[in-house]
Amino acid sequence: MRAQGVFGWLKTAKWGFRWLEGLVPPRLFRPRKLRYAYVKVTLAALLGVLGCSADAVAANTIWPSSAVPAVTDVGADSGVELGVSFKADVNGYITGVRFYKSAANTGTHVGNLWNSTGTLLASATFTSETASGWQQANFANPVAVTANTVYVASYHSTIGHWSASWNFFASSGVDNPPLHALANVSGTPDGRFTYGSGSAFPTSTNTANYWVDVAFTPVSTPPSTNASTIWPSNAAPAVADVGADSGVELGVSFKADVNGYIAGVRFYKSAANTGTHVGNLWSSAGTLLASATFTNETASGWQQVNFANPVAVTANTVYVASYHSTIGHWSANWNFFASSGVDNAPLHALANTSGTPDGRFTYGSSSAFPTSTNTAN
Repeated sequence: MRAQGVFGWLKTAKWGFRWLEGLVPPRLFRPRKLRYAYVKVTLAALLGVLGCSADAVAANTIWPSSAVPAVTDVGADSGVELGVSFKADVNGYITGVRFYKSAANTGTHVGNLWNSTGTLLASATFTSETASGWQQANFANPVAVTANTVYVASYHSTIGHWSASWNFFASSGVDNPPLHALANVSGTPDGRFTYGSGSAFPTSTNTANYWVDVAFTPVSTPPSTNASTIWPSNAAPAVADVGADSGVELGVSFKADVNGYIAGVRFYKSAANTGTHVGNLWSSAGTLLASATFTNETASGWQQVNFANPVAVTANTVYVASYHSTIGHWSANWNFFASSGVDNAPLHALANTSGTPDGRFTYGSSSAFPTSTNTAN
Protein backbone atom coordinates (compact mmCIF):
# COMPACT_ATOMS: atom_id res chain seq x y z
CA MET A 1 0.00 0.00 0.00
CA ARG A 2 2.92 2.32 0.50
CA ALA A 3 3.85 2.46 -3.19
CA GLN A 4 0.47 3.87 -4.04
CA GLY A 5 0.23 5.01 -0.46
CA VAL A 6 0.27 8.68 0.25
CA PHE A 7 0.63 9.72 -3.37
CA GLY A 8 -2.72 8.26 -4.14
CA TRP A 9 -4.37 8.38 -0.78
CA LEU A 10 -3.35 11.86 0.22
CA LYS A 11 -4.98 13.41 -2.75
CA THR A 12 -8.24 12.72 -1.17
CA ALA A 13 -7.41 13.40 2.43
CA LYS A 14 -10.07 15.77 3.59
CA TRP A 15 -9.16 18.83 5.52
CA GLY A 16 -11.41 21.23 7.32
CA PHE A 17 -10.73 24.57 8.93
CA ARG A 18 -12.30 25.78 12.10
CA TRP A 19 -12.54 29.55 11.99
CA LEU A 20 -13.69 31.46 15.06
CA GLU A 21 -15.22 34.75 14.05
CA GLY A 22 -14.70 37.17 16.90
CA LEU A 23 -17.90 39.03 17.65
CA VAL A 24 -19.93 37.97 14.65
CA PRO A 25 -22.17 34.92 14.78
CA PRO A 26 -20.26 31.86 13.54
CA ARG A 27 -21.25 30.19 10.33
CA LEU A 28 -20.29 26.93 8.78
CA PHE A 29 -18.11 27.17 5.70
CA ARG A 30 -18.85 24.38 3.25
CA PRO A 31 -16.64 23.25 0.38
CA ARG A 32 -17.70 23.37 -3.21
CA LYS A 33 -16.96 19.70 -3.56
CA LEU A 34 -16.08 16.76 -1.37
CA ARG A 35 -13.59 14.81 -3.40
CA TYR A 36 -10.61 14.77 -1.13
CA ALA A 37 -9.34 12.11 1.16
CA TYR A 38 -10.32 12.85 4.66
CA VAL A 39 -7.22 13.58 6.57
CA LYS A 40 -9.44 16.32 7.72
CA VAL A 41 -7.45 18.77 9.64
CA THR A 42 -9.54 21.61 10.91
CA LEU A 43 -7.86 24.86 11.63
CA ALA A 44 -9.53 27.05 14.14
CA ALA A 45 -8.94 30.73 13.65
CA LEU A 46 -10.22 33.94 15.11
CA LEU A 47 -11.42 36.55 12.66
CA GLY A 48 -10.35 39.87 13.97
CA VAL A 49 -11.71 42.55 11.69
CA LEU A 50 -15.11 42.68 13.36
CA GLY A 51 -13.87 41.39 16.69
CA CYS A 52 -11.31 44.13 17.20
CA SER A 53 -11.79 47.53 18.64
CA ALA A 54 -10.70 50.42 16.48
CA ASP A 55 -10.96 52.84 19.35
CA ALA A 56 -7.98 53.62 21.52
CA VAL A 57 -10.18 54.25 24.55
CA ALA A 58 -11.59 50.71 24.41
CA ALA A 59 -8.24 49.19 23.46
CA ASN A 60 -5.15 48.67 25.62
CA THR A 61 -2.23 51.07 25.23
CA ILE A 62 1.25 51.25 26.70
CA TRP A 63 0.79 54.81 27.91
CA PRO A 64 -2.39 56.57 29.02
CA SER A 65 -3.63 59.55 27.03
CA SER A 66 -2.63 61.77 29.98
CA ALA A 67 1.07 60.87 29.64
CA VAL A 68 3.34 63.73 28.49
CA PRO A 69 6.98 63.46 27.27
CA ALA A 70 9.82 65.10 29.18
CA VAL A 71 10.78 66.94 25.97
CA THR A 72 7.71 67.62 23.84
CA ASP A 73 9.69 69.27 21.00
CA VAL A 74 13.30 68.36 20.26
CA GLY A 75 13.53 70.95 17.48
CA ALA A 76 13.87 70.78 13.72
CA ASP A 77 15.31 67.65 12.15
CA SER A 78 15.32 65.77 8.85
CA GLY A 79 12.91 62.93 8.09
CA VAL A 80 13.10 60.11 10.63
CA GLU A 81 11.26 56.93 11.62
CA LEU A 82 10.79 56.63 15.40
CA GLY A 83 9.68 53.45 17.11
CA VAL A 84 9.24 51.25 20.16
CA SER A 85 9.81 47.53 20.75
CA PHE A 86 6.95 45.88 22.60
CA LYS A 87 5.17 42.62 23.31
CA ALA A 88 1.84 41.48 24.73
CA ASP A 89 1.07 38.88 27.38
CA VAL A 90 -1.78 37.41 25.36
CA ASN A 91 -2.82 36.89 21.76
CA GLY A 92 -4.71 39.79 20.28
CA TYR A 93 -4.90 42.40 17.56
CA ILE A 94 -3.01 45.62 16.96
CA THR A 95 -5.66 47.96 15.62
CA GLY A 96 -3.46 51.03 15.18
CA VAL A 97 -0.44 53.14 16.15
CA ARG A 98 -0.25 56.21 18.39
CA PHE A 99 2.37 58.91 18.87
CA TYR A 100 2.72 62.10 20.87
CA LYS A 101 2.81 65.21 18.69
CA SER A 102 4.26 68.65 19.41
CA ALA A 103 2.54 71.65 17.84
CA ALA A 104 5.47 72.11 15.42
CA ASN A 105 5.55 68.45 14.31
CA THR A 106 3.49 69.13 11.21
CA GLY A 107 3.39 67.44 7.80
CA THR A 108 2.32 63.91 6.91
CA HIS A 109 2.80 61.19 9.52
CA VAL A 110 2.66 57.46 8.73
CA GLY A 111 2.27 54.77 11.38
CA ASN A 112 3.73 51.29 10.89
CA LEU A 113 3.78 47.89 12.57
CA TRP A 114 6.73 45.52 11.97
CA ASN A 115 7.84 42.13 13.19
CA SER A 116 11.15 42.05 15.05
CA THR A 117 13.13 41.29 11.88
CA GLY A 118 11.71 44.18 9.86
CA THR A 119 8.79 42.72 7.91
CA LEU A 120 6.12 45.39 7.50
CA LEU A 121 2.82 44.05 8.84
CA ALA A 122 0.61 47.11 8.45
CA SER A 123 0.77 50.80 7.64
CA ALA A 124 -1.63 53.75 7.92
CA THR A 125 -1.46 57.51 7.33
CA PHE A 126 -2.60 59.72 10.20
CA THR A 127 -5.59 61.89 9.38
CA SER A 128 -7.67 64.47 11.27
CA GLU A 129 -4.78 65.17 13.62
CA THR A 130 -5.16 67.61 16.48
CA ALA A 131 -2.67 70.45 16.88
CA SER A 132 -0.73 68.55 19.54
CA GLY A 133 -0.95 65.64 21.96
CA TRP A 134 -1.67 61.98 21.29
CA GLN A 135 -2.61 61.02 17.72
CA GLN A 136 -3.87 57.65 16.49
CA ALA A 137 -4.08 56.00 13.06
CA ASN A 138 -6.06 52.76 12.69
CA PHE A 139 -5.09 50.07 10.21
CA ALA A 140 -7.53 49.05 7.50
CA ASN A 141 -7.37 45.53 8.97
CA PRO A 142 -6.27 44.83 12.55
CA VAL A 143 -3.11 42.73 12.76
CA ALA A 144 -3.12 39.49 14.74
CA VAL A 145 -0.16 39.25 17.12
CA THR A 146 1.10 36.35 19.21
CA ALA A 147 1.67 36.46 22.95
CA ASN A 148 5.23 37.06 24.18
CA THR A 149 6.49 37.89 20.69
CA VAL A 150 8.42 41.11 20.04
CA TYR A 151 7.03 43.62 17.51
CA VAL A 152 8.00 47.17 16.61
CA ALA A 153 5.57 50.07 16.25
CA SER A 154 6.82 53.26 14.61
CA TYR A 155 5.83 56.47 12.85
CA HIS A 156 7.57 58.73 10.34
CA SER A 157 8.12 62.44 10.99
CA THR A 158 9.17 64.61 8.03
CA ILE A 159 10.49 67.81 9.67
CA GLY A 160 11.48 66.88 13.20
CA HIS A 161 9.96 68.53 16.27
CA TRP A 162 9.24 65.07 17.60
CA SER A 163 8.98 64.26 21.32
CA ALA A 164 11.35 62.29 23.54
CA SER A 165 12.36 61.28 27.03
CA TRP A 166 16.11 60.62 27.08
CA ASN A 167 17.58 57.46 28.63
CA PHE A 168 14.06 56.20 29.27
CA PHE A 169 14.79 52.58 28.32
CA ALA A 170 18.36 52.50 29.66
CA SER A 171 17.69 50.09 32.50
CA SER A 172 14.05 49.09 32.33
CA GLY A 173 10.98 49.02 30.16
CA VAL A 174 7.37 49.88 30.86
CA ASP A 175 4.90 47.27 32.08
CA ASN A 176 1.23 48.05 31.58
CA PRO A 177 -0.27 44.54 31.27
CA PRO A 178 -1.02 43.08 28.87
CA LEU A 179 1.43 45.38 27.01
CA HIS A 180 5.14 45.84 27.69
CA ALA A 181 7.58 48.32 26.16
CA LEU A 182 11.03 46.70 26.37
CA ALA A 183 14.27 47.85 27.95
CA ASN A 184 17.14 48.61 25.54
CA VAL A 185 19.19 45.42 25.93
CA SER A 186 20.95 43.23 23.37
CA GLY A 187 18.03 40.85 23.02
CA THR A 188 15.36 43.53 22.79
CA PRO A 189 16.79 46.82 21.51
CA ASP A 190 14.59 49.86 22.08
CA GLY A 191 14.65 53.58 21.46
CA ARG A 192 14.40 52.71 17.77
CA PHE A 193 14.98 55.11 14.88
CA THR A 194 16.27 55.43 11.33
CA TYR A 195 16.72 58.53 9.15
CA GLY A 196 15.17 58.81 5.70
CA SER A 197 12.62 60.70 3.62
CA GLY A 198 10.07 57.89 3.89
CA SER A 199 9.08 55.11 6.27
CA ALA A 200 11.60 52.33 6.91
CA PHE A 201 12.22 49.78 9.64
CA PRO A 202 14.00 51.58 12.51
CA THR A 203 17.21 49.55 12.86
CA SER A 204 19.22 52.01 14.98
CA THR A 205 18.62 52.04 18.72
CA ASN A 206 19.46 54.00 21.83
CA THR A 207 17.79 54.40 25.20
CA ALA A 208 15.31 57.17 24.35
CA ASN A 209 11.54 56.91 24.49
CA TYR A 210 10.10 58.55 21.36
CA TRP A 211 6.56 58.21 22.66
CA VAL A 212 5.20 55.73 20.14
CA ASP A 213 2.36 53.47 21.26
CA VAL A 214 -0.11 50.90 19.96
CA ALA A 215 -3.83 50.20 20.33
CA PHE A 216 -4.22 46.55 21.31
CA THR A 217 -7.31 44.39 21.72
CA PRO A 218 -6.82 41.04 23.51
CA VAL A 219 -8.51 37.96 22.11
CA SER A 220 -9.87 35.01 24.03
CA THR A 221 -10.53 31.75 22.23
CA PRO A 222 -14.27 31.17 21.81
CA PRO A 223 -15.58 27.66 22.52
CA SER A 224 -14.88 25.23 19.72
CA THR A 225 -18.61 24.89 19.15
CA ASN A 226 -18.61 28.49 17.95
CA ALA A 227 -16.04 27.80 15.25
CA SER A 228 -16.75 27.33 11.57
CA THR A 229 -15.18 24.78 9.23
CA ILE A 230 -14.63 24.43 5.51
CA TRP A 231 -16.21 21.01 5.68
CA PRO A 232 -19.12 20.30 8.02
CA SER A 233 -18.87 17.58 10.62
CA ASN A 234 -21.26 15.34 8.62
CA ALA A 235 -18.87 15.25 5.63
CA ALA A 236 -17.34 11.81 4.98
CA PRO A 237 -14.31 10.82 2.85
CA ALA A 238 -14.63 8.87 -0.38
CA VAL A 239 -12.19 6.34 1.12
CA ALA A 240 -12.64 6.21 4.87
CA ASP A 241 -9.87 3.63 5.41
CA VAL A 242 -6.96 3.24 3.00
CA GLY A 243 -5.62 0.23 4.90
CA ALA A 244 -2.52 -0.41 6.98
CA ASP A 245 0.55 1.73 6.42
CA SER A 246 3.66 2.84 8.29
CA GLY A 247 3.82 6.09 10.25
CA VAL A 248 3.03 9.13 8.13
CA GLU A 249 2.36 12.85 8.49
CA LEU A 250 -0.58 14.03 6.37
CA GLY A 251 -1.33 17.68 5.69
CA VAL A 252 -2.96 20.47 3.71
CA SER A 253 -1.73 23.84 2.42
CA PHE A 254 -4.10 26.70 3.10
CA LYS A 255 -4.43 30.44 3.50
CA ALA A 256 -6.99 32.94 4.81
CA ASP A 257 -8.30 36.18 3.33
CA VAL A 258 -7.94 38.01 6.64
CA ASN A 259 -5.71 38.06 9.69
CA GLY A 260 -6.80 35.66 12.40
CA TYR A 261 -5.85 32.83 14.75
CA ILE A 262 -5.53 29.10 14.25
CA ALA A 263 -6.95 27.54 17.38
CA GLY A 264 -6.63 23.84 16.54
CA VAL A 265 -6.52 21.01 14.01
CA ARG A 266 -9.08 18.36 13.00
CA PHE A 267 -8.88 15.15 10.98
CA TYR A 268 -11.27 12.42 9.89
CA LYS A 269 -10.57 9.11 11.61
CA SER A 270 -11.46 5.60 10.50
CA ALA A 271 -12.24 3.02 13.20
CA ALA A 272 -8.93 1.25 12.54
CA ASN A 273 -6.82 4.45 12.69
CA THR A 274 -5.87 3.90 16.31
CA GLY A 275 -2.83 4.91 18.33
CA THR A 276 -1.57 8.40 19.21
CA HIS A 277 -2.33 11.25 16.84
CA VAL A 278 -0.55 14.62 16.92
CA GLY A 279 -1.83 17.75 15.18
CA ASN A 280 0.59 20.40 13.92
CA LEU A 281 0.63 23.86 12.33
CA TRP A 282 3.61 24.94 10.20
CA SER A 283 4.75 27.92 8.20
CA SER A 284 5.12 27.25 4.48
CA ALA A 285 8.88 26.94 5.02
CA GLY A 286 8.48 24.21 7.64
CA THR A 287 8.75 26.11 10.92
CA LEU A 288 6.59 24.41 13.54
CA LEU A 289 4.19 27.01 14.95
CA ALA A 290 2.10 24.82 17.26
CA SER A 291 1.54 21.19 18.18
CA ALA A 292 -0.97 19.26 20.26
CA THR A 293 -1.78 15.61 20.98
CA PHE A 294 -5.35 14.45 20.36
CA THR A 295 -7.15 13.21 23.47
CA ASN A 296 -10.60 11.80 24.19
CA GLU A 297 -10.98 10.62 20.60
CA THR A 298 -14.15 8.93 19.46
CA ALA A 299 -14.00 5.56 17.69
CA SER A 300 -14.29 7.19 14.27
CA GLY A 301 -15.30 10.40 12.53
CA TRP A 302 -14.02 13.91 13.02
CA GLN A 303 -11.50 14.50 15.79
CA GLN A 304 -10.26 17.88 17.03
CA VAL A 305 -7.43 19.08 19.20
CA ASN A 306 -6.96 22.69 20.33
CA PHE A 307 -3.56 24.31 20.77
CA ALA A 308 -2.57 25.60 24.20
CA ASN A 309 -2.40 29.06 22.64
CA PRO A 310 -4.08 30.03 19.34
CA VAL A 311 -1.56 30.98 16.66
CA ALA A 312 -1.79 34.34 14.89
CA VAL A 313 -1.80 33.99 11.10
CA THR A 314 -1.47 36.67 8.44
CA ALA A 315 -3.88 37.20 5.56
CA ASN A 316 -2.93 35.72 2.18
CA THR A 317 0.00 33.79 3.66
CA VAL A 318 0.36 30.05 3.09
CA TYR A 319 0.44 27.71 6.09
CA VAL A 320 0.35 23.92 6.43
CA ALA A 321 -1.82 21.95 8.87
CA SER A 322 -1.08 18.27 9.45
CA TYR A 323 -1.46 15.30 11.75
CA HIS A 324 0.58 12.15 12.33
CA SER A 325 -0.86 8.64 12.00
CA THR A 326 1.19 5.76 13.36
CA ILE A 327 -0.37 2.69 11.71
CA GLY A 328 -2.15 3.92 8.60
CA HIS A 329 -5.89 3.42 8.04
CA TRP A 330 -6.15 7.14 7.29
CA SER A 331 -8.82 8.60 5.00
CA ALA A 332 -8.58 10.16 1.55
CA ASN A 333 -10.19 11.49 -1.65
CA TRP A 334 -7.96 10.93 -4.68
CA ASN A 335 -6.92 13.67 -7.11
CA PHE A 336 -8.79 16.27 -5.14
CA PHE A 337 -6.21 19.05 -5.56
CA ALA A 338 -5.15 18.06 -9.08
CA SER A 339 -6.59 21.09 -10.86
CA SER A 340 -8.15 23.31 -8.22
CA GLY A 341 -8.36 24.01 -4.53
CA VAL A 342 -11.34 24.79 -2.35
CA ASP A 343 -12.46 28.40 -1.98
CA ASN A 344 -14.84 29.03 0.86
CA ALA A 345 -13.97 32.53 2.01
CA PRO A 346 -12.21 33.43 4.16
CA LEU A 347 -10.43 30.07 3.96
CA HIS A 348 -8.79 28.47 0.95
CA ALA A 349 -7.28 24.99 0.57
CA LEU A 350 -4.82 25.29 -2.28
CA ALA A 351 -4.48 23.45 -5.58
CA ASN A 352 -1.37 21.30 -6.01
CA THR A 353 0.74 23.64 -8.14
CA SER A 354 4.42 24.49 -8.16
CA GLY A 355 3.83 27.63 -6.12
CA THR A 356 1.46 26.06 -3.60
CA PRO A 357 1.99 22.29 -3.35
CA ASP A 358 -0.82 20.34 -1.70
CA GLY A 359 -1.72 16.77 -0.83
CA ARG A 360 1.17 16.96 1.63
CA PHE A 361 2.78 14.00 3.41
CA THR A 362 6.01 12.57 4.75
CA TYR A 363 6.77 9.11 6.16
CA GLY A 364 8.33 8.68 9.59
CA SER A 365 7.73 7.33 13.06
CA SER A 366 6.86 10.77 14.44
CA SER A 367 5.70 14.19 13.34
CA ALA A 368 7.71 16.08 10.72
CA PHE A 369 6.96 18.78 8.16
CA PRO A 370 5.22 17.09 5.20
CA THR A 371 7.53 18.01 2.31
CA SER A 372 6.26 15.49 -0.27
CA THR A 373 3.14 16.38 -2.22
CA ASN A 374 0.57 14.95 -4.60
CA THR A 375 -3.03 15.80 -5.46
CA ALA A 376 -4.88 14.00 -2.65
CA ASN A 377 -6.97 15.55 0.06
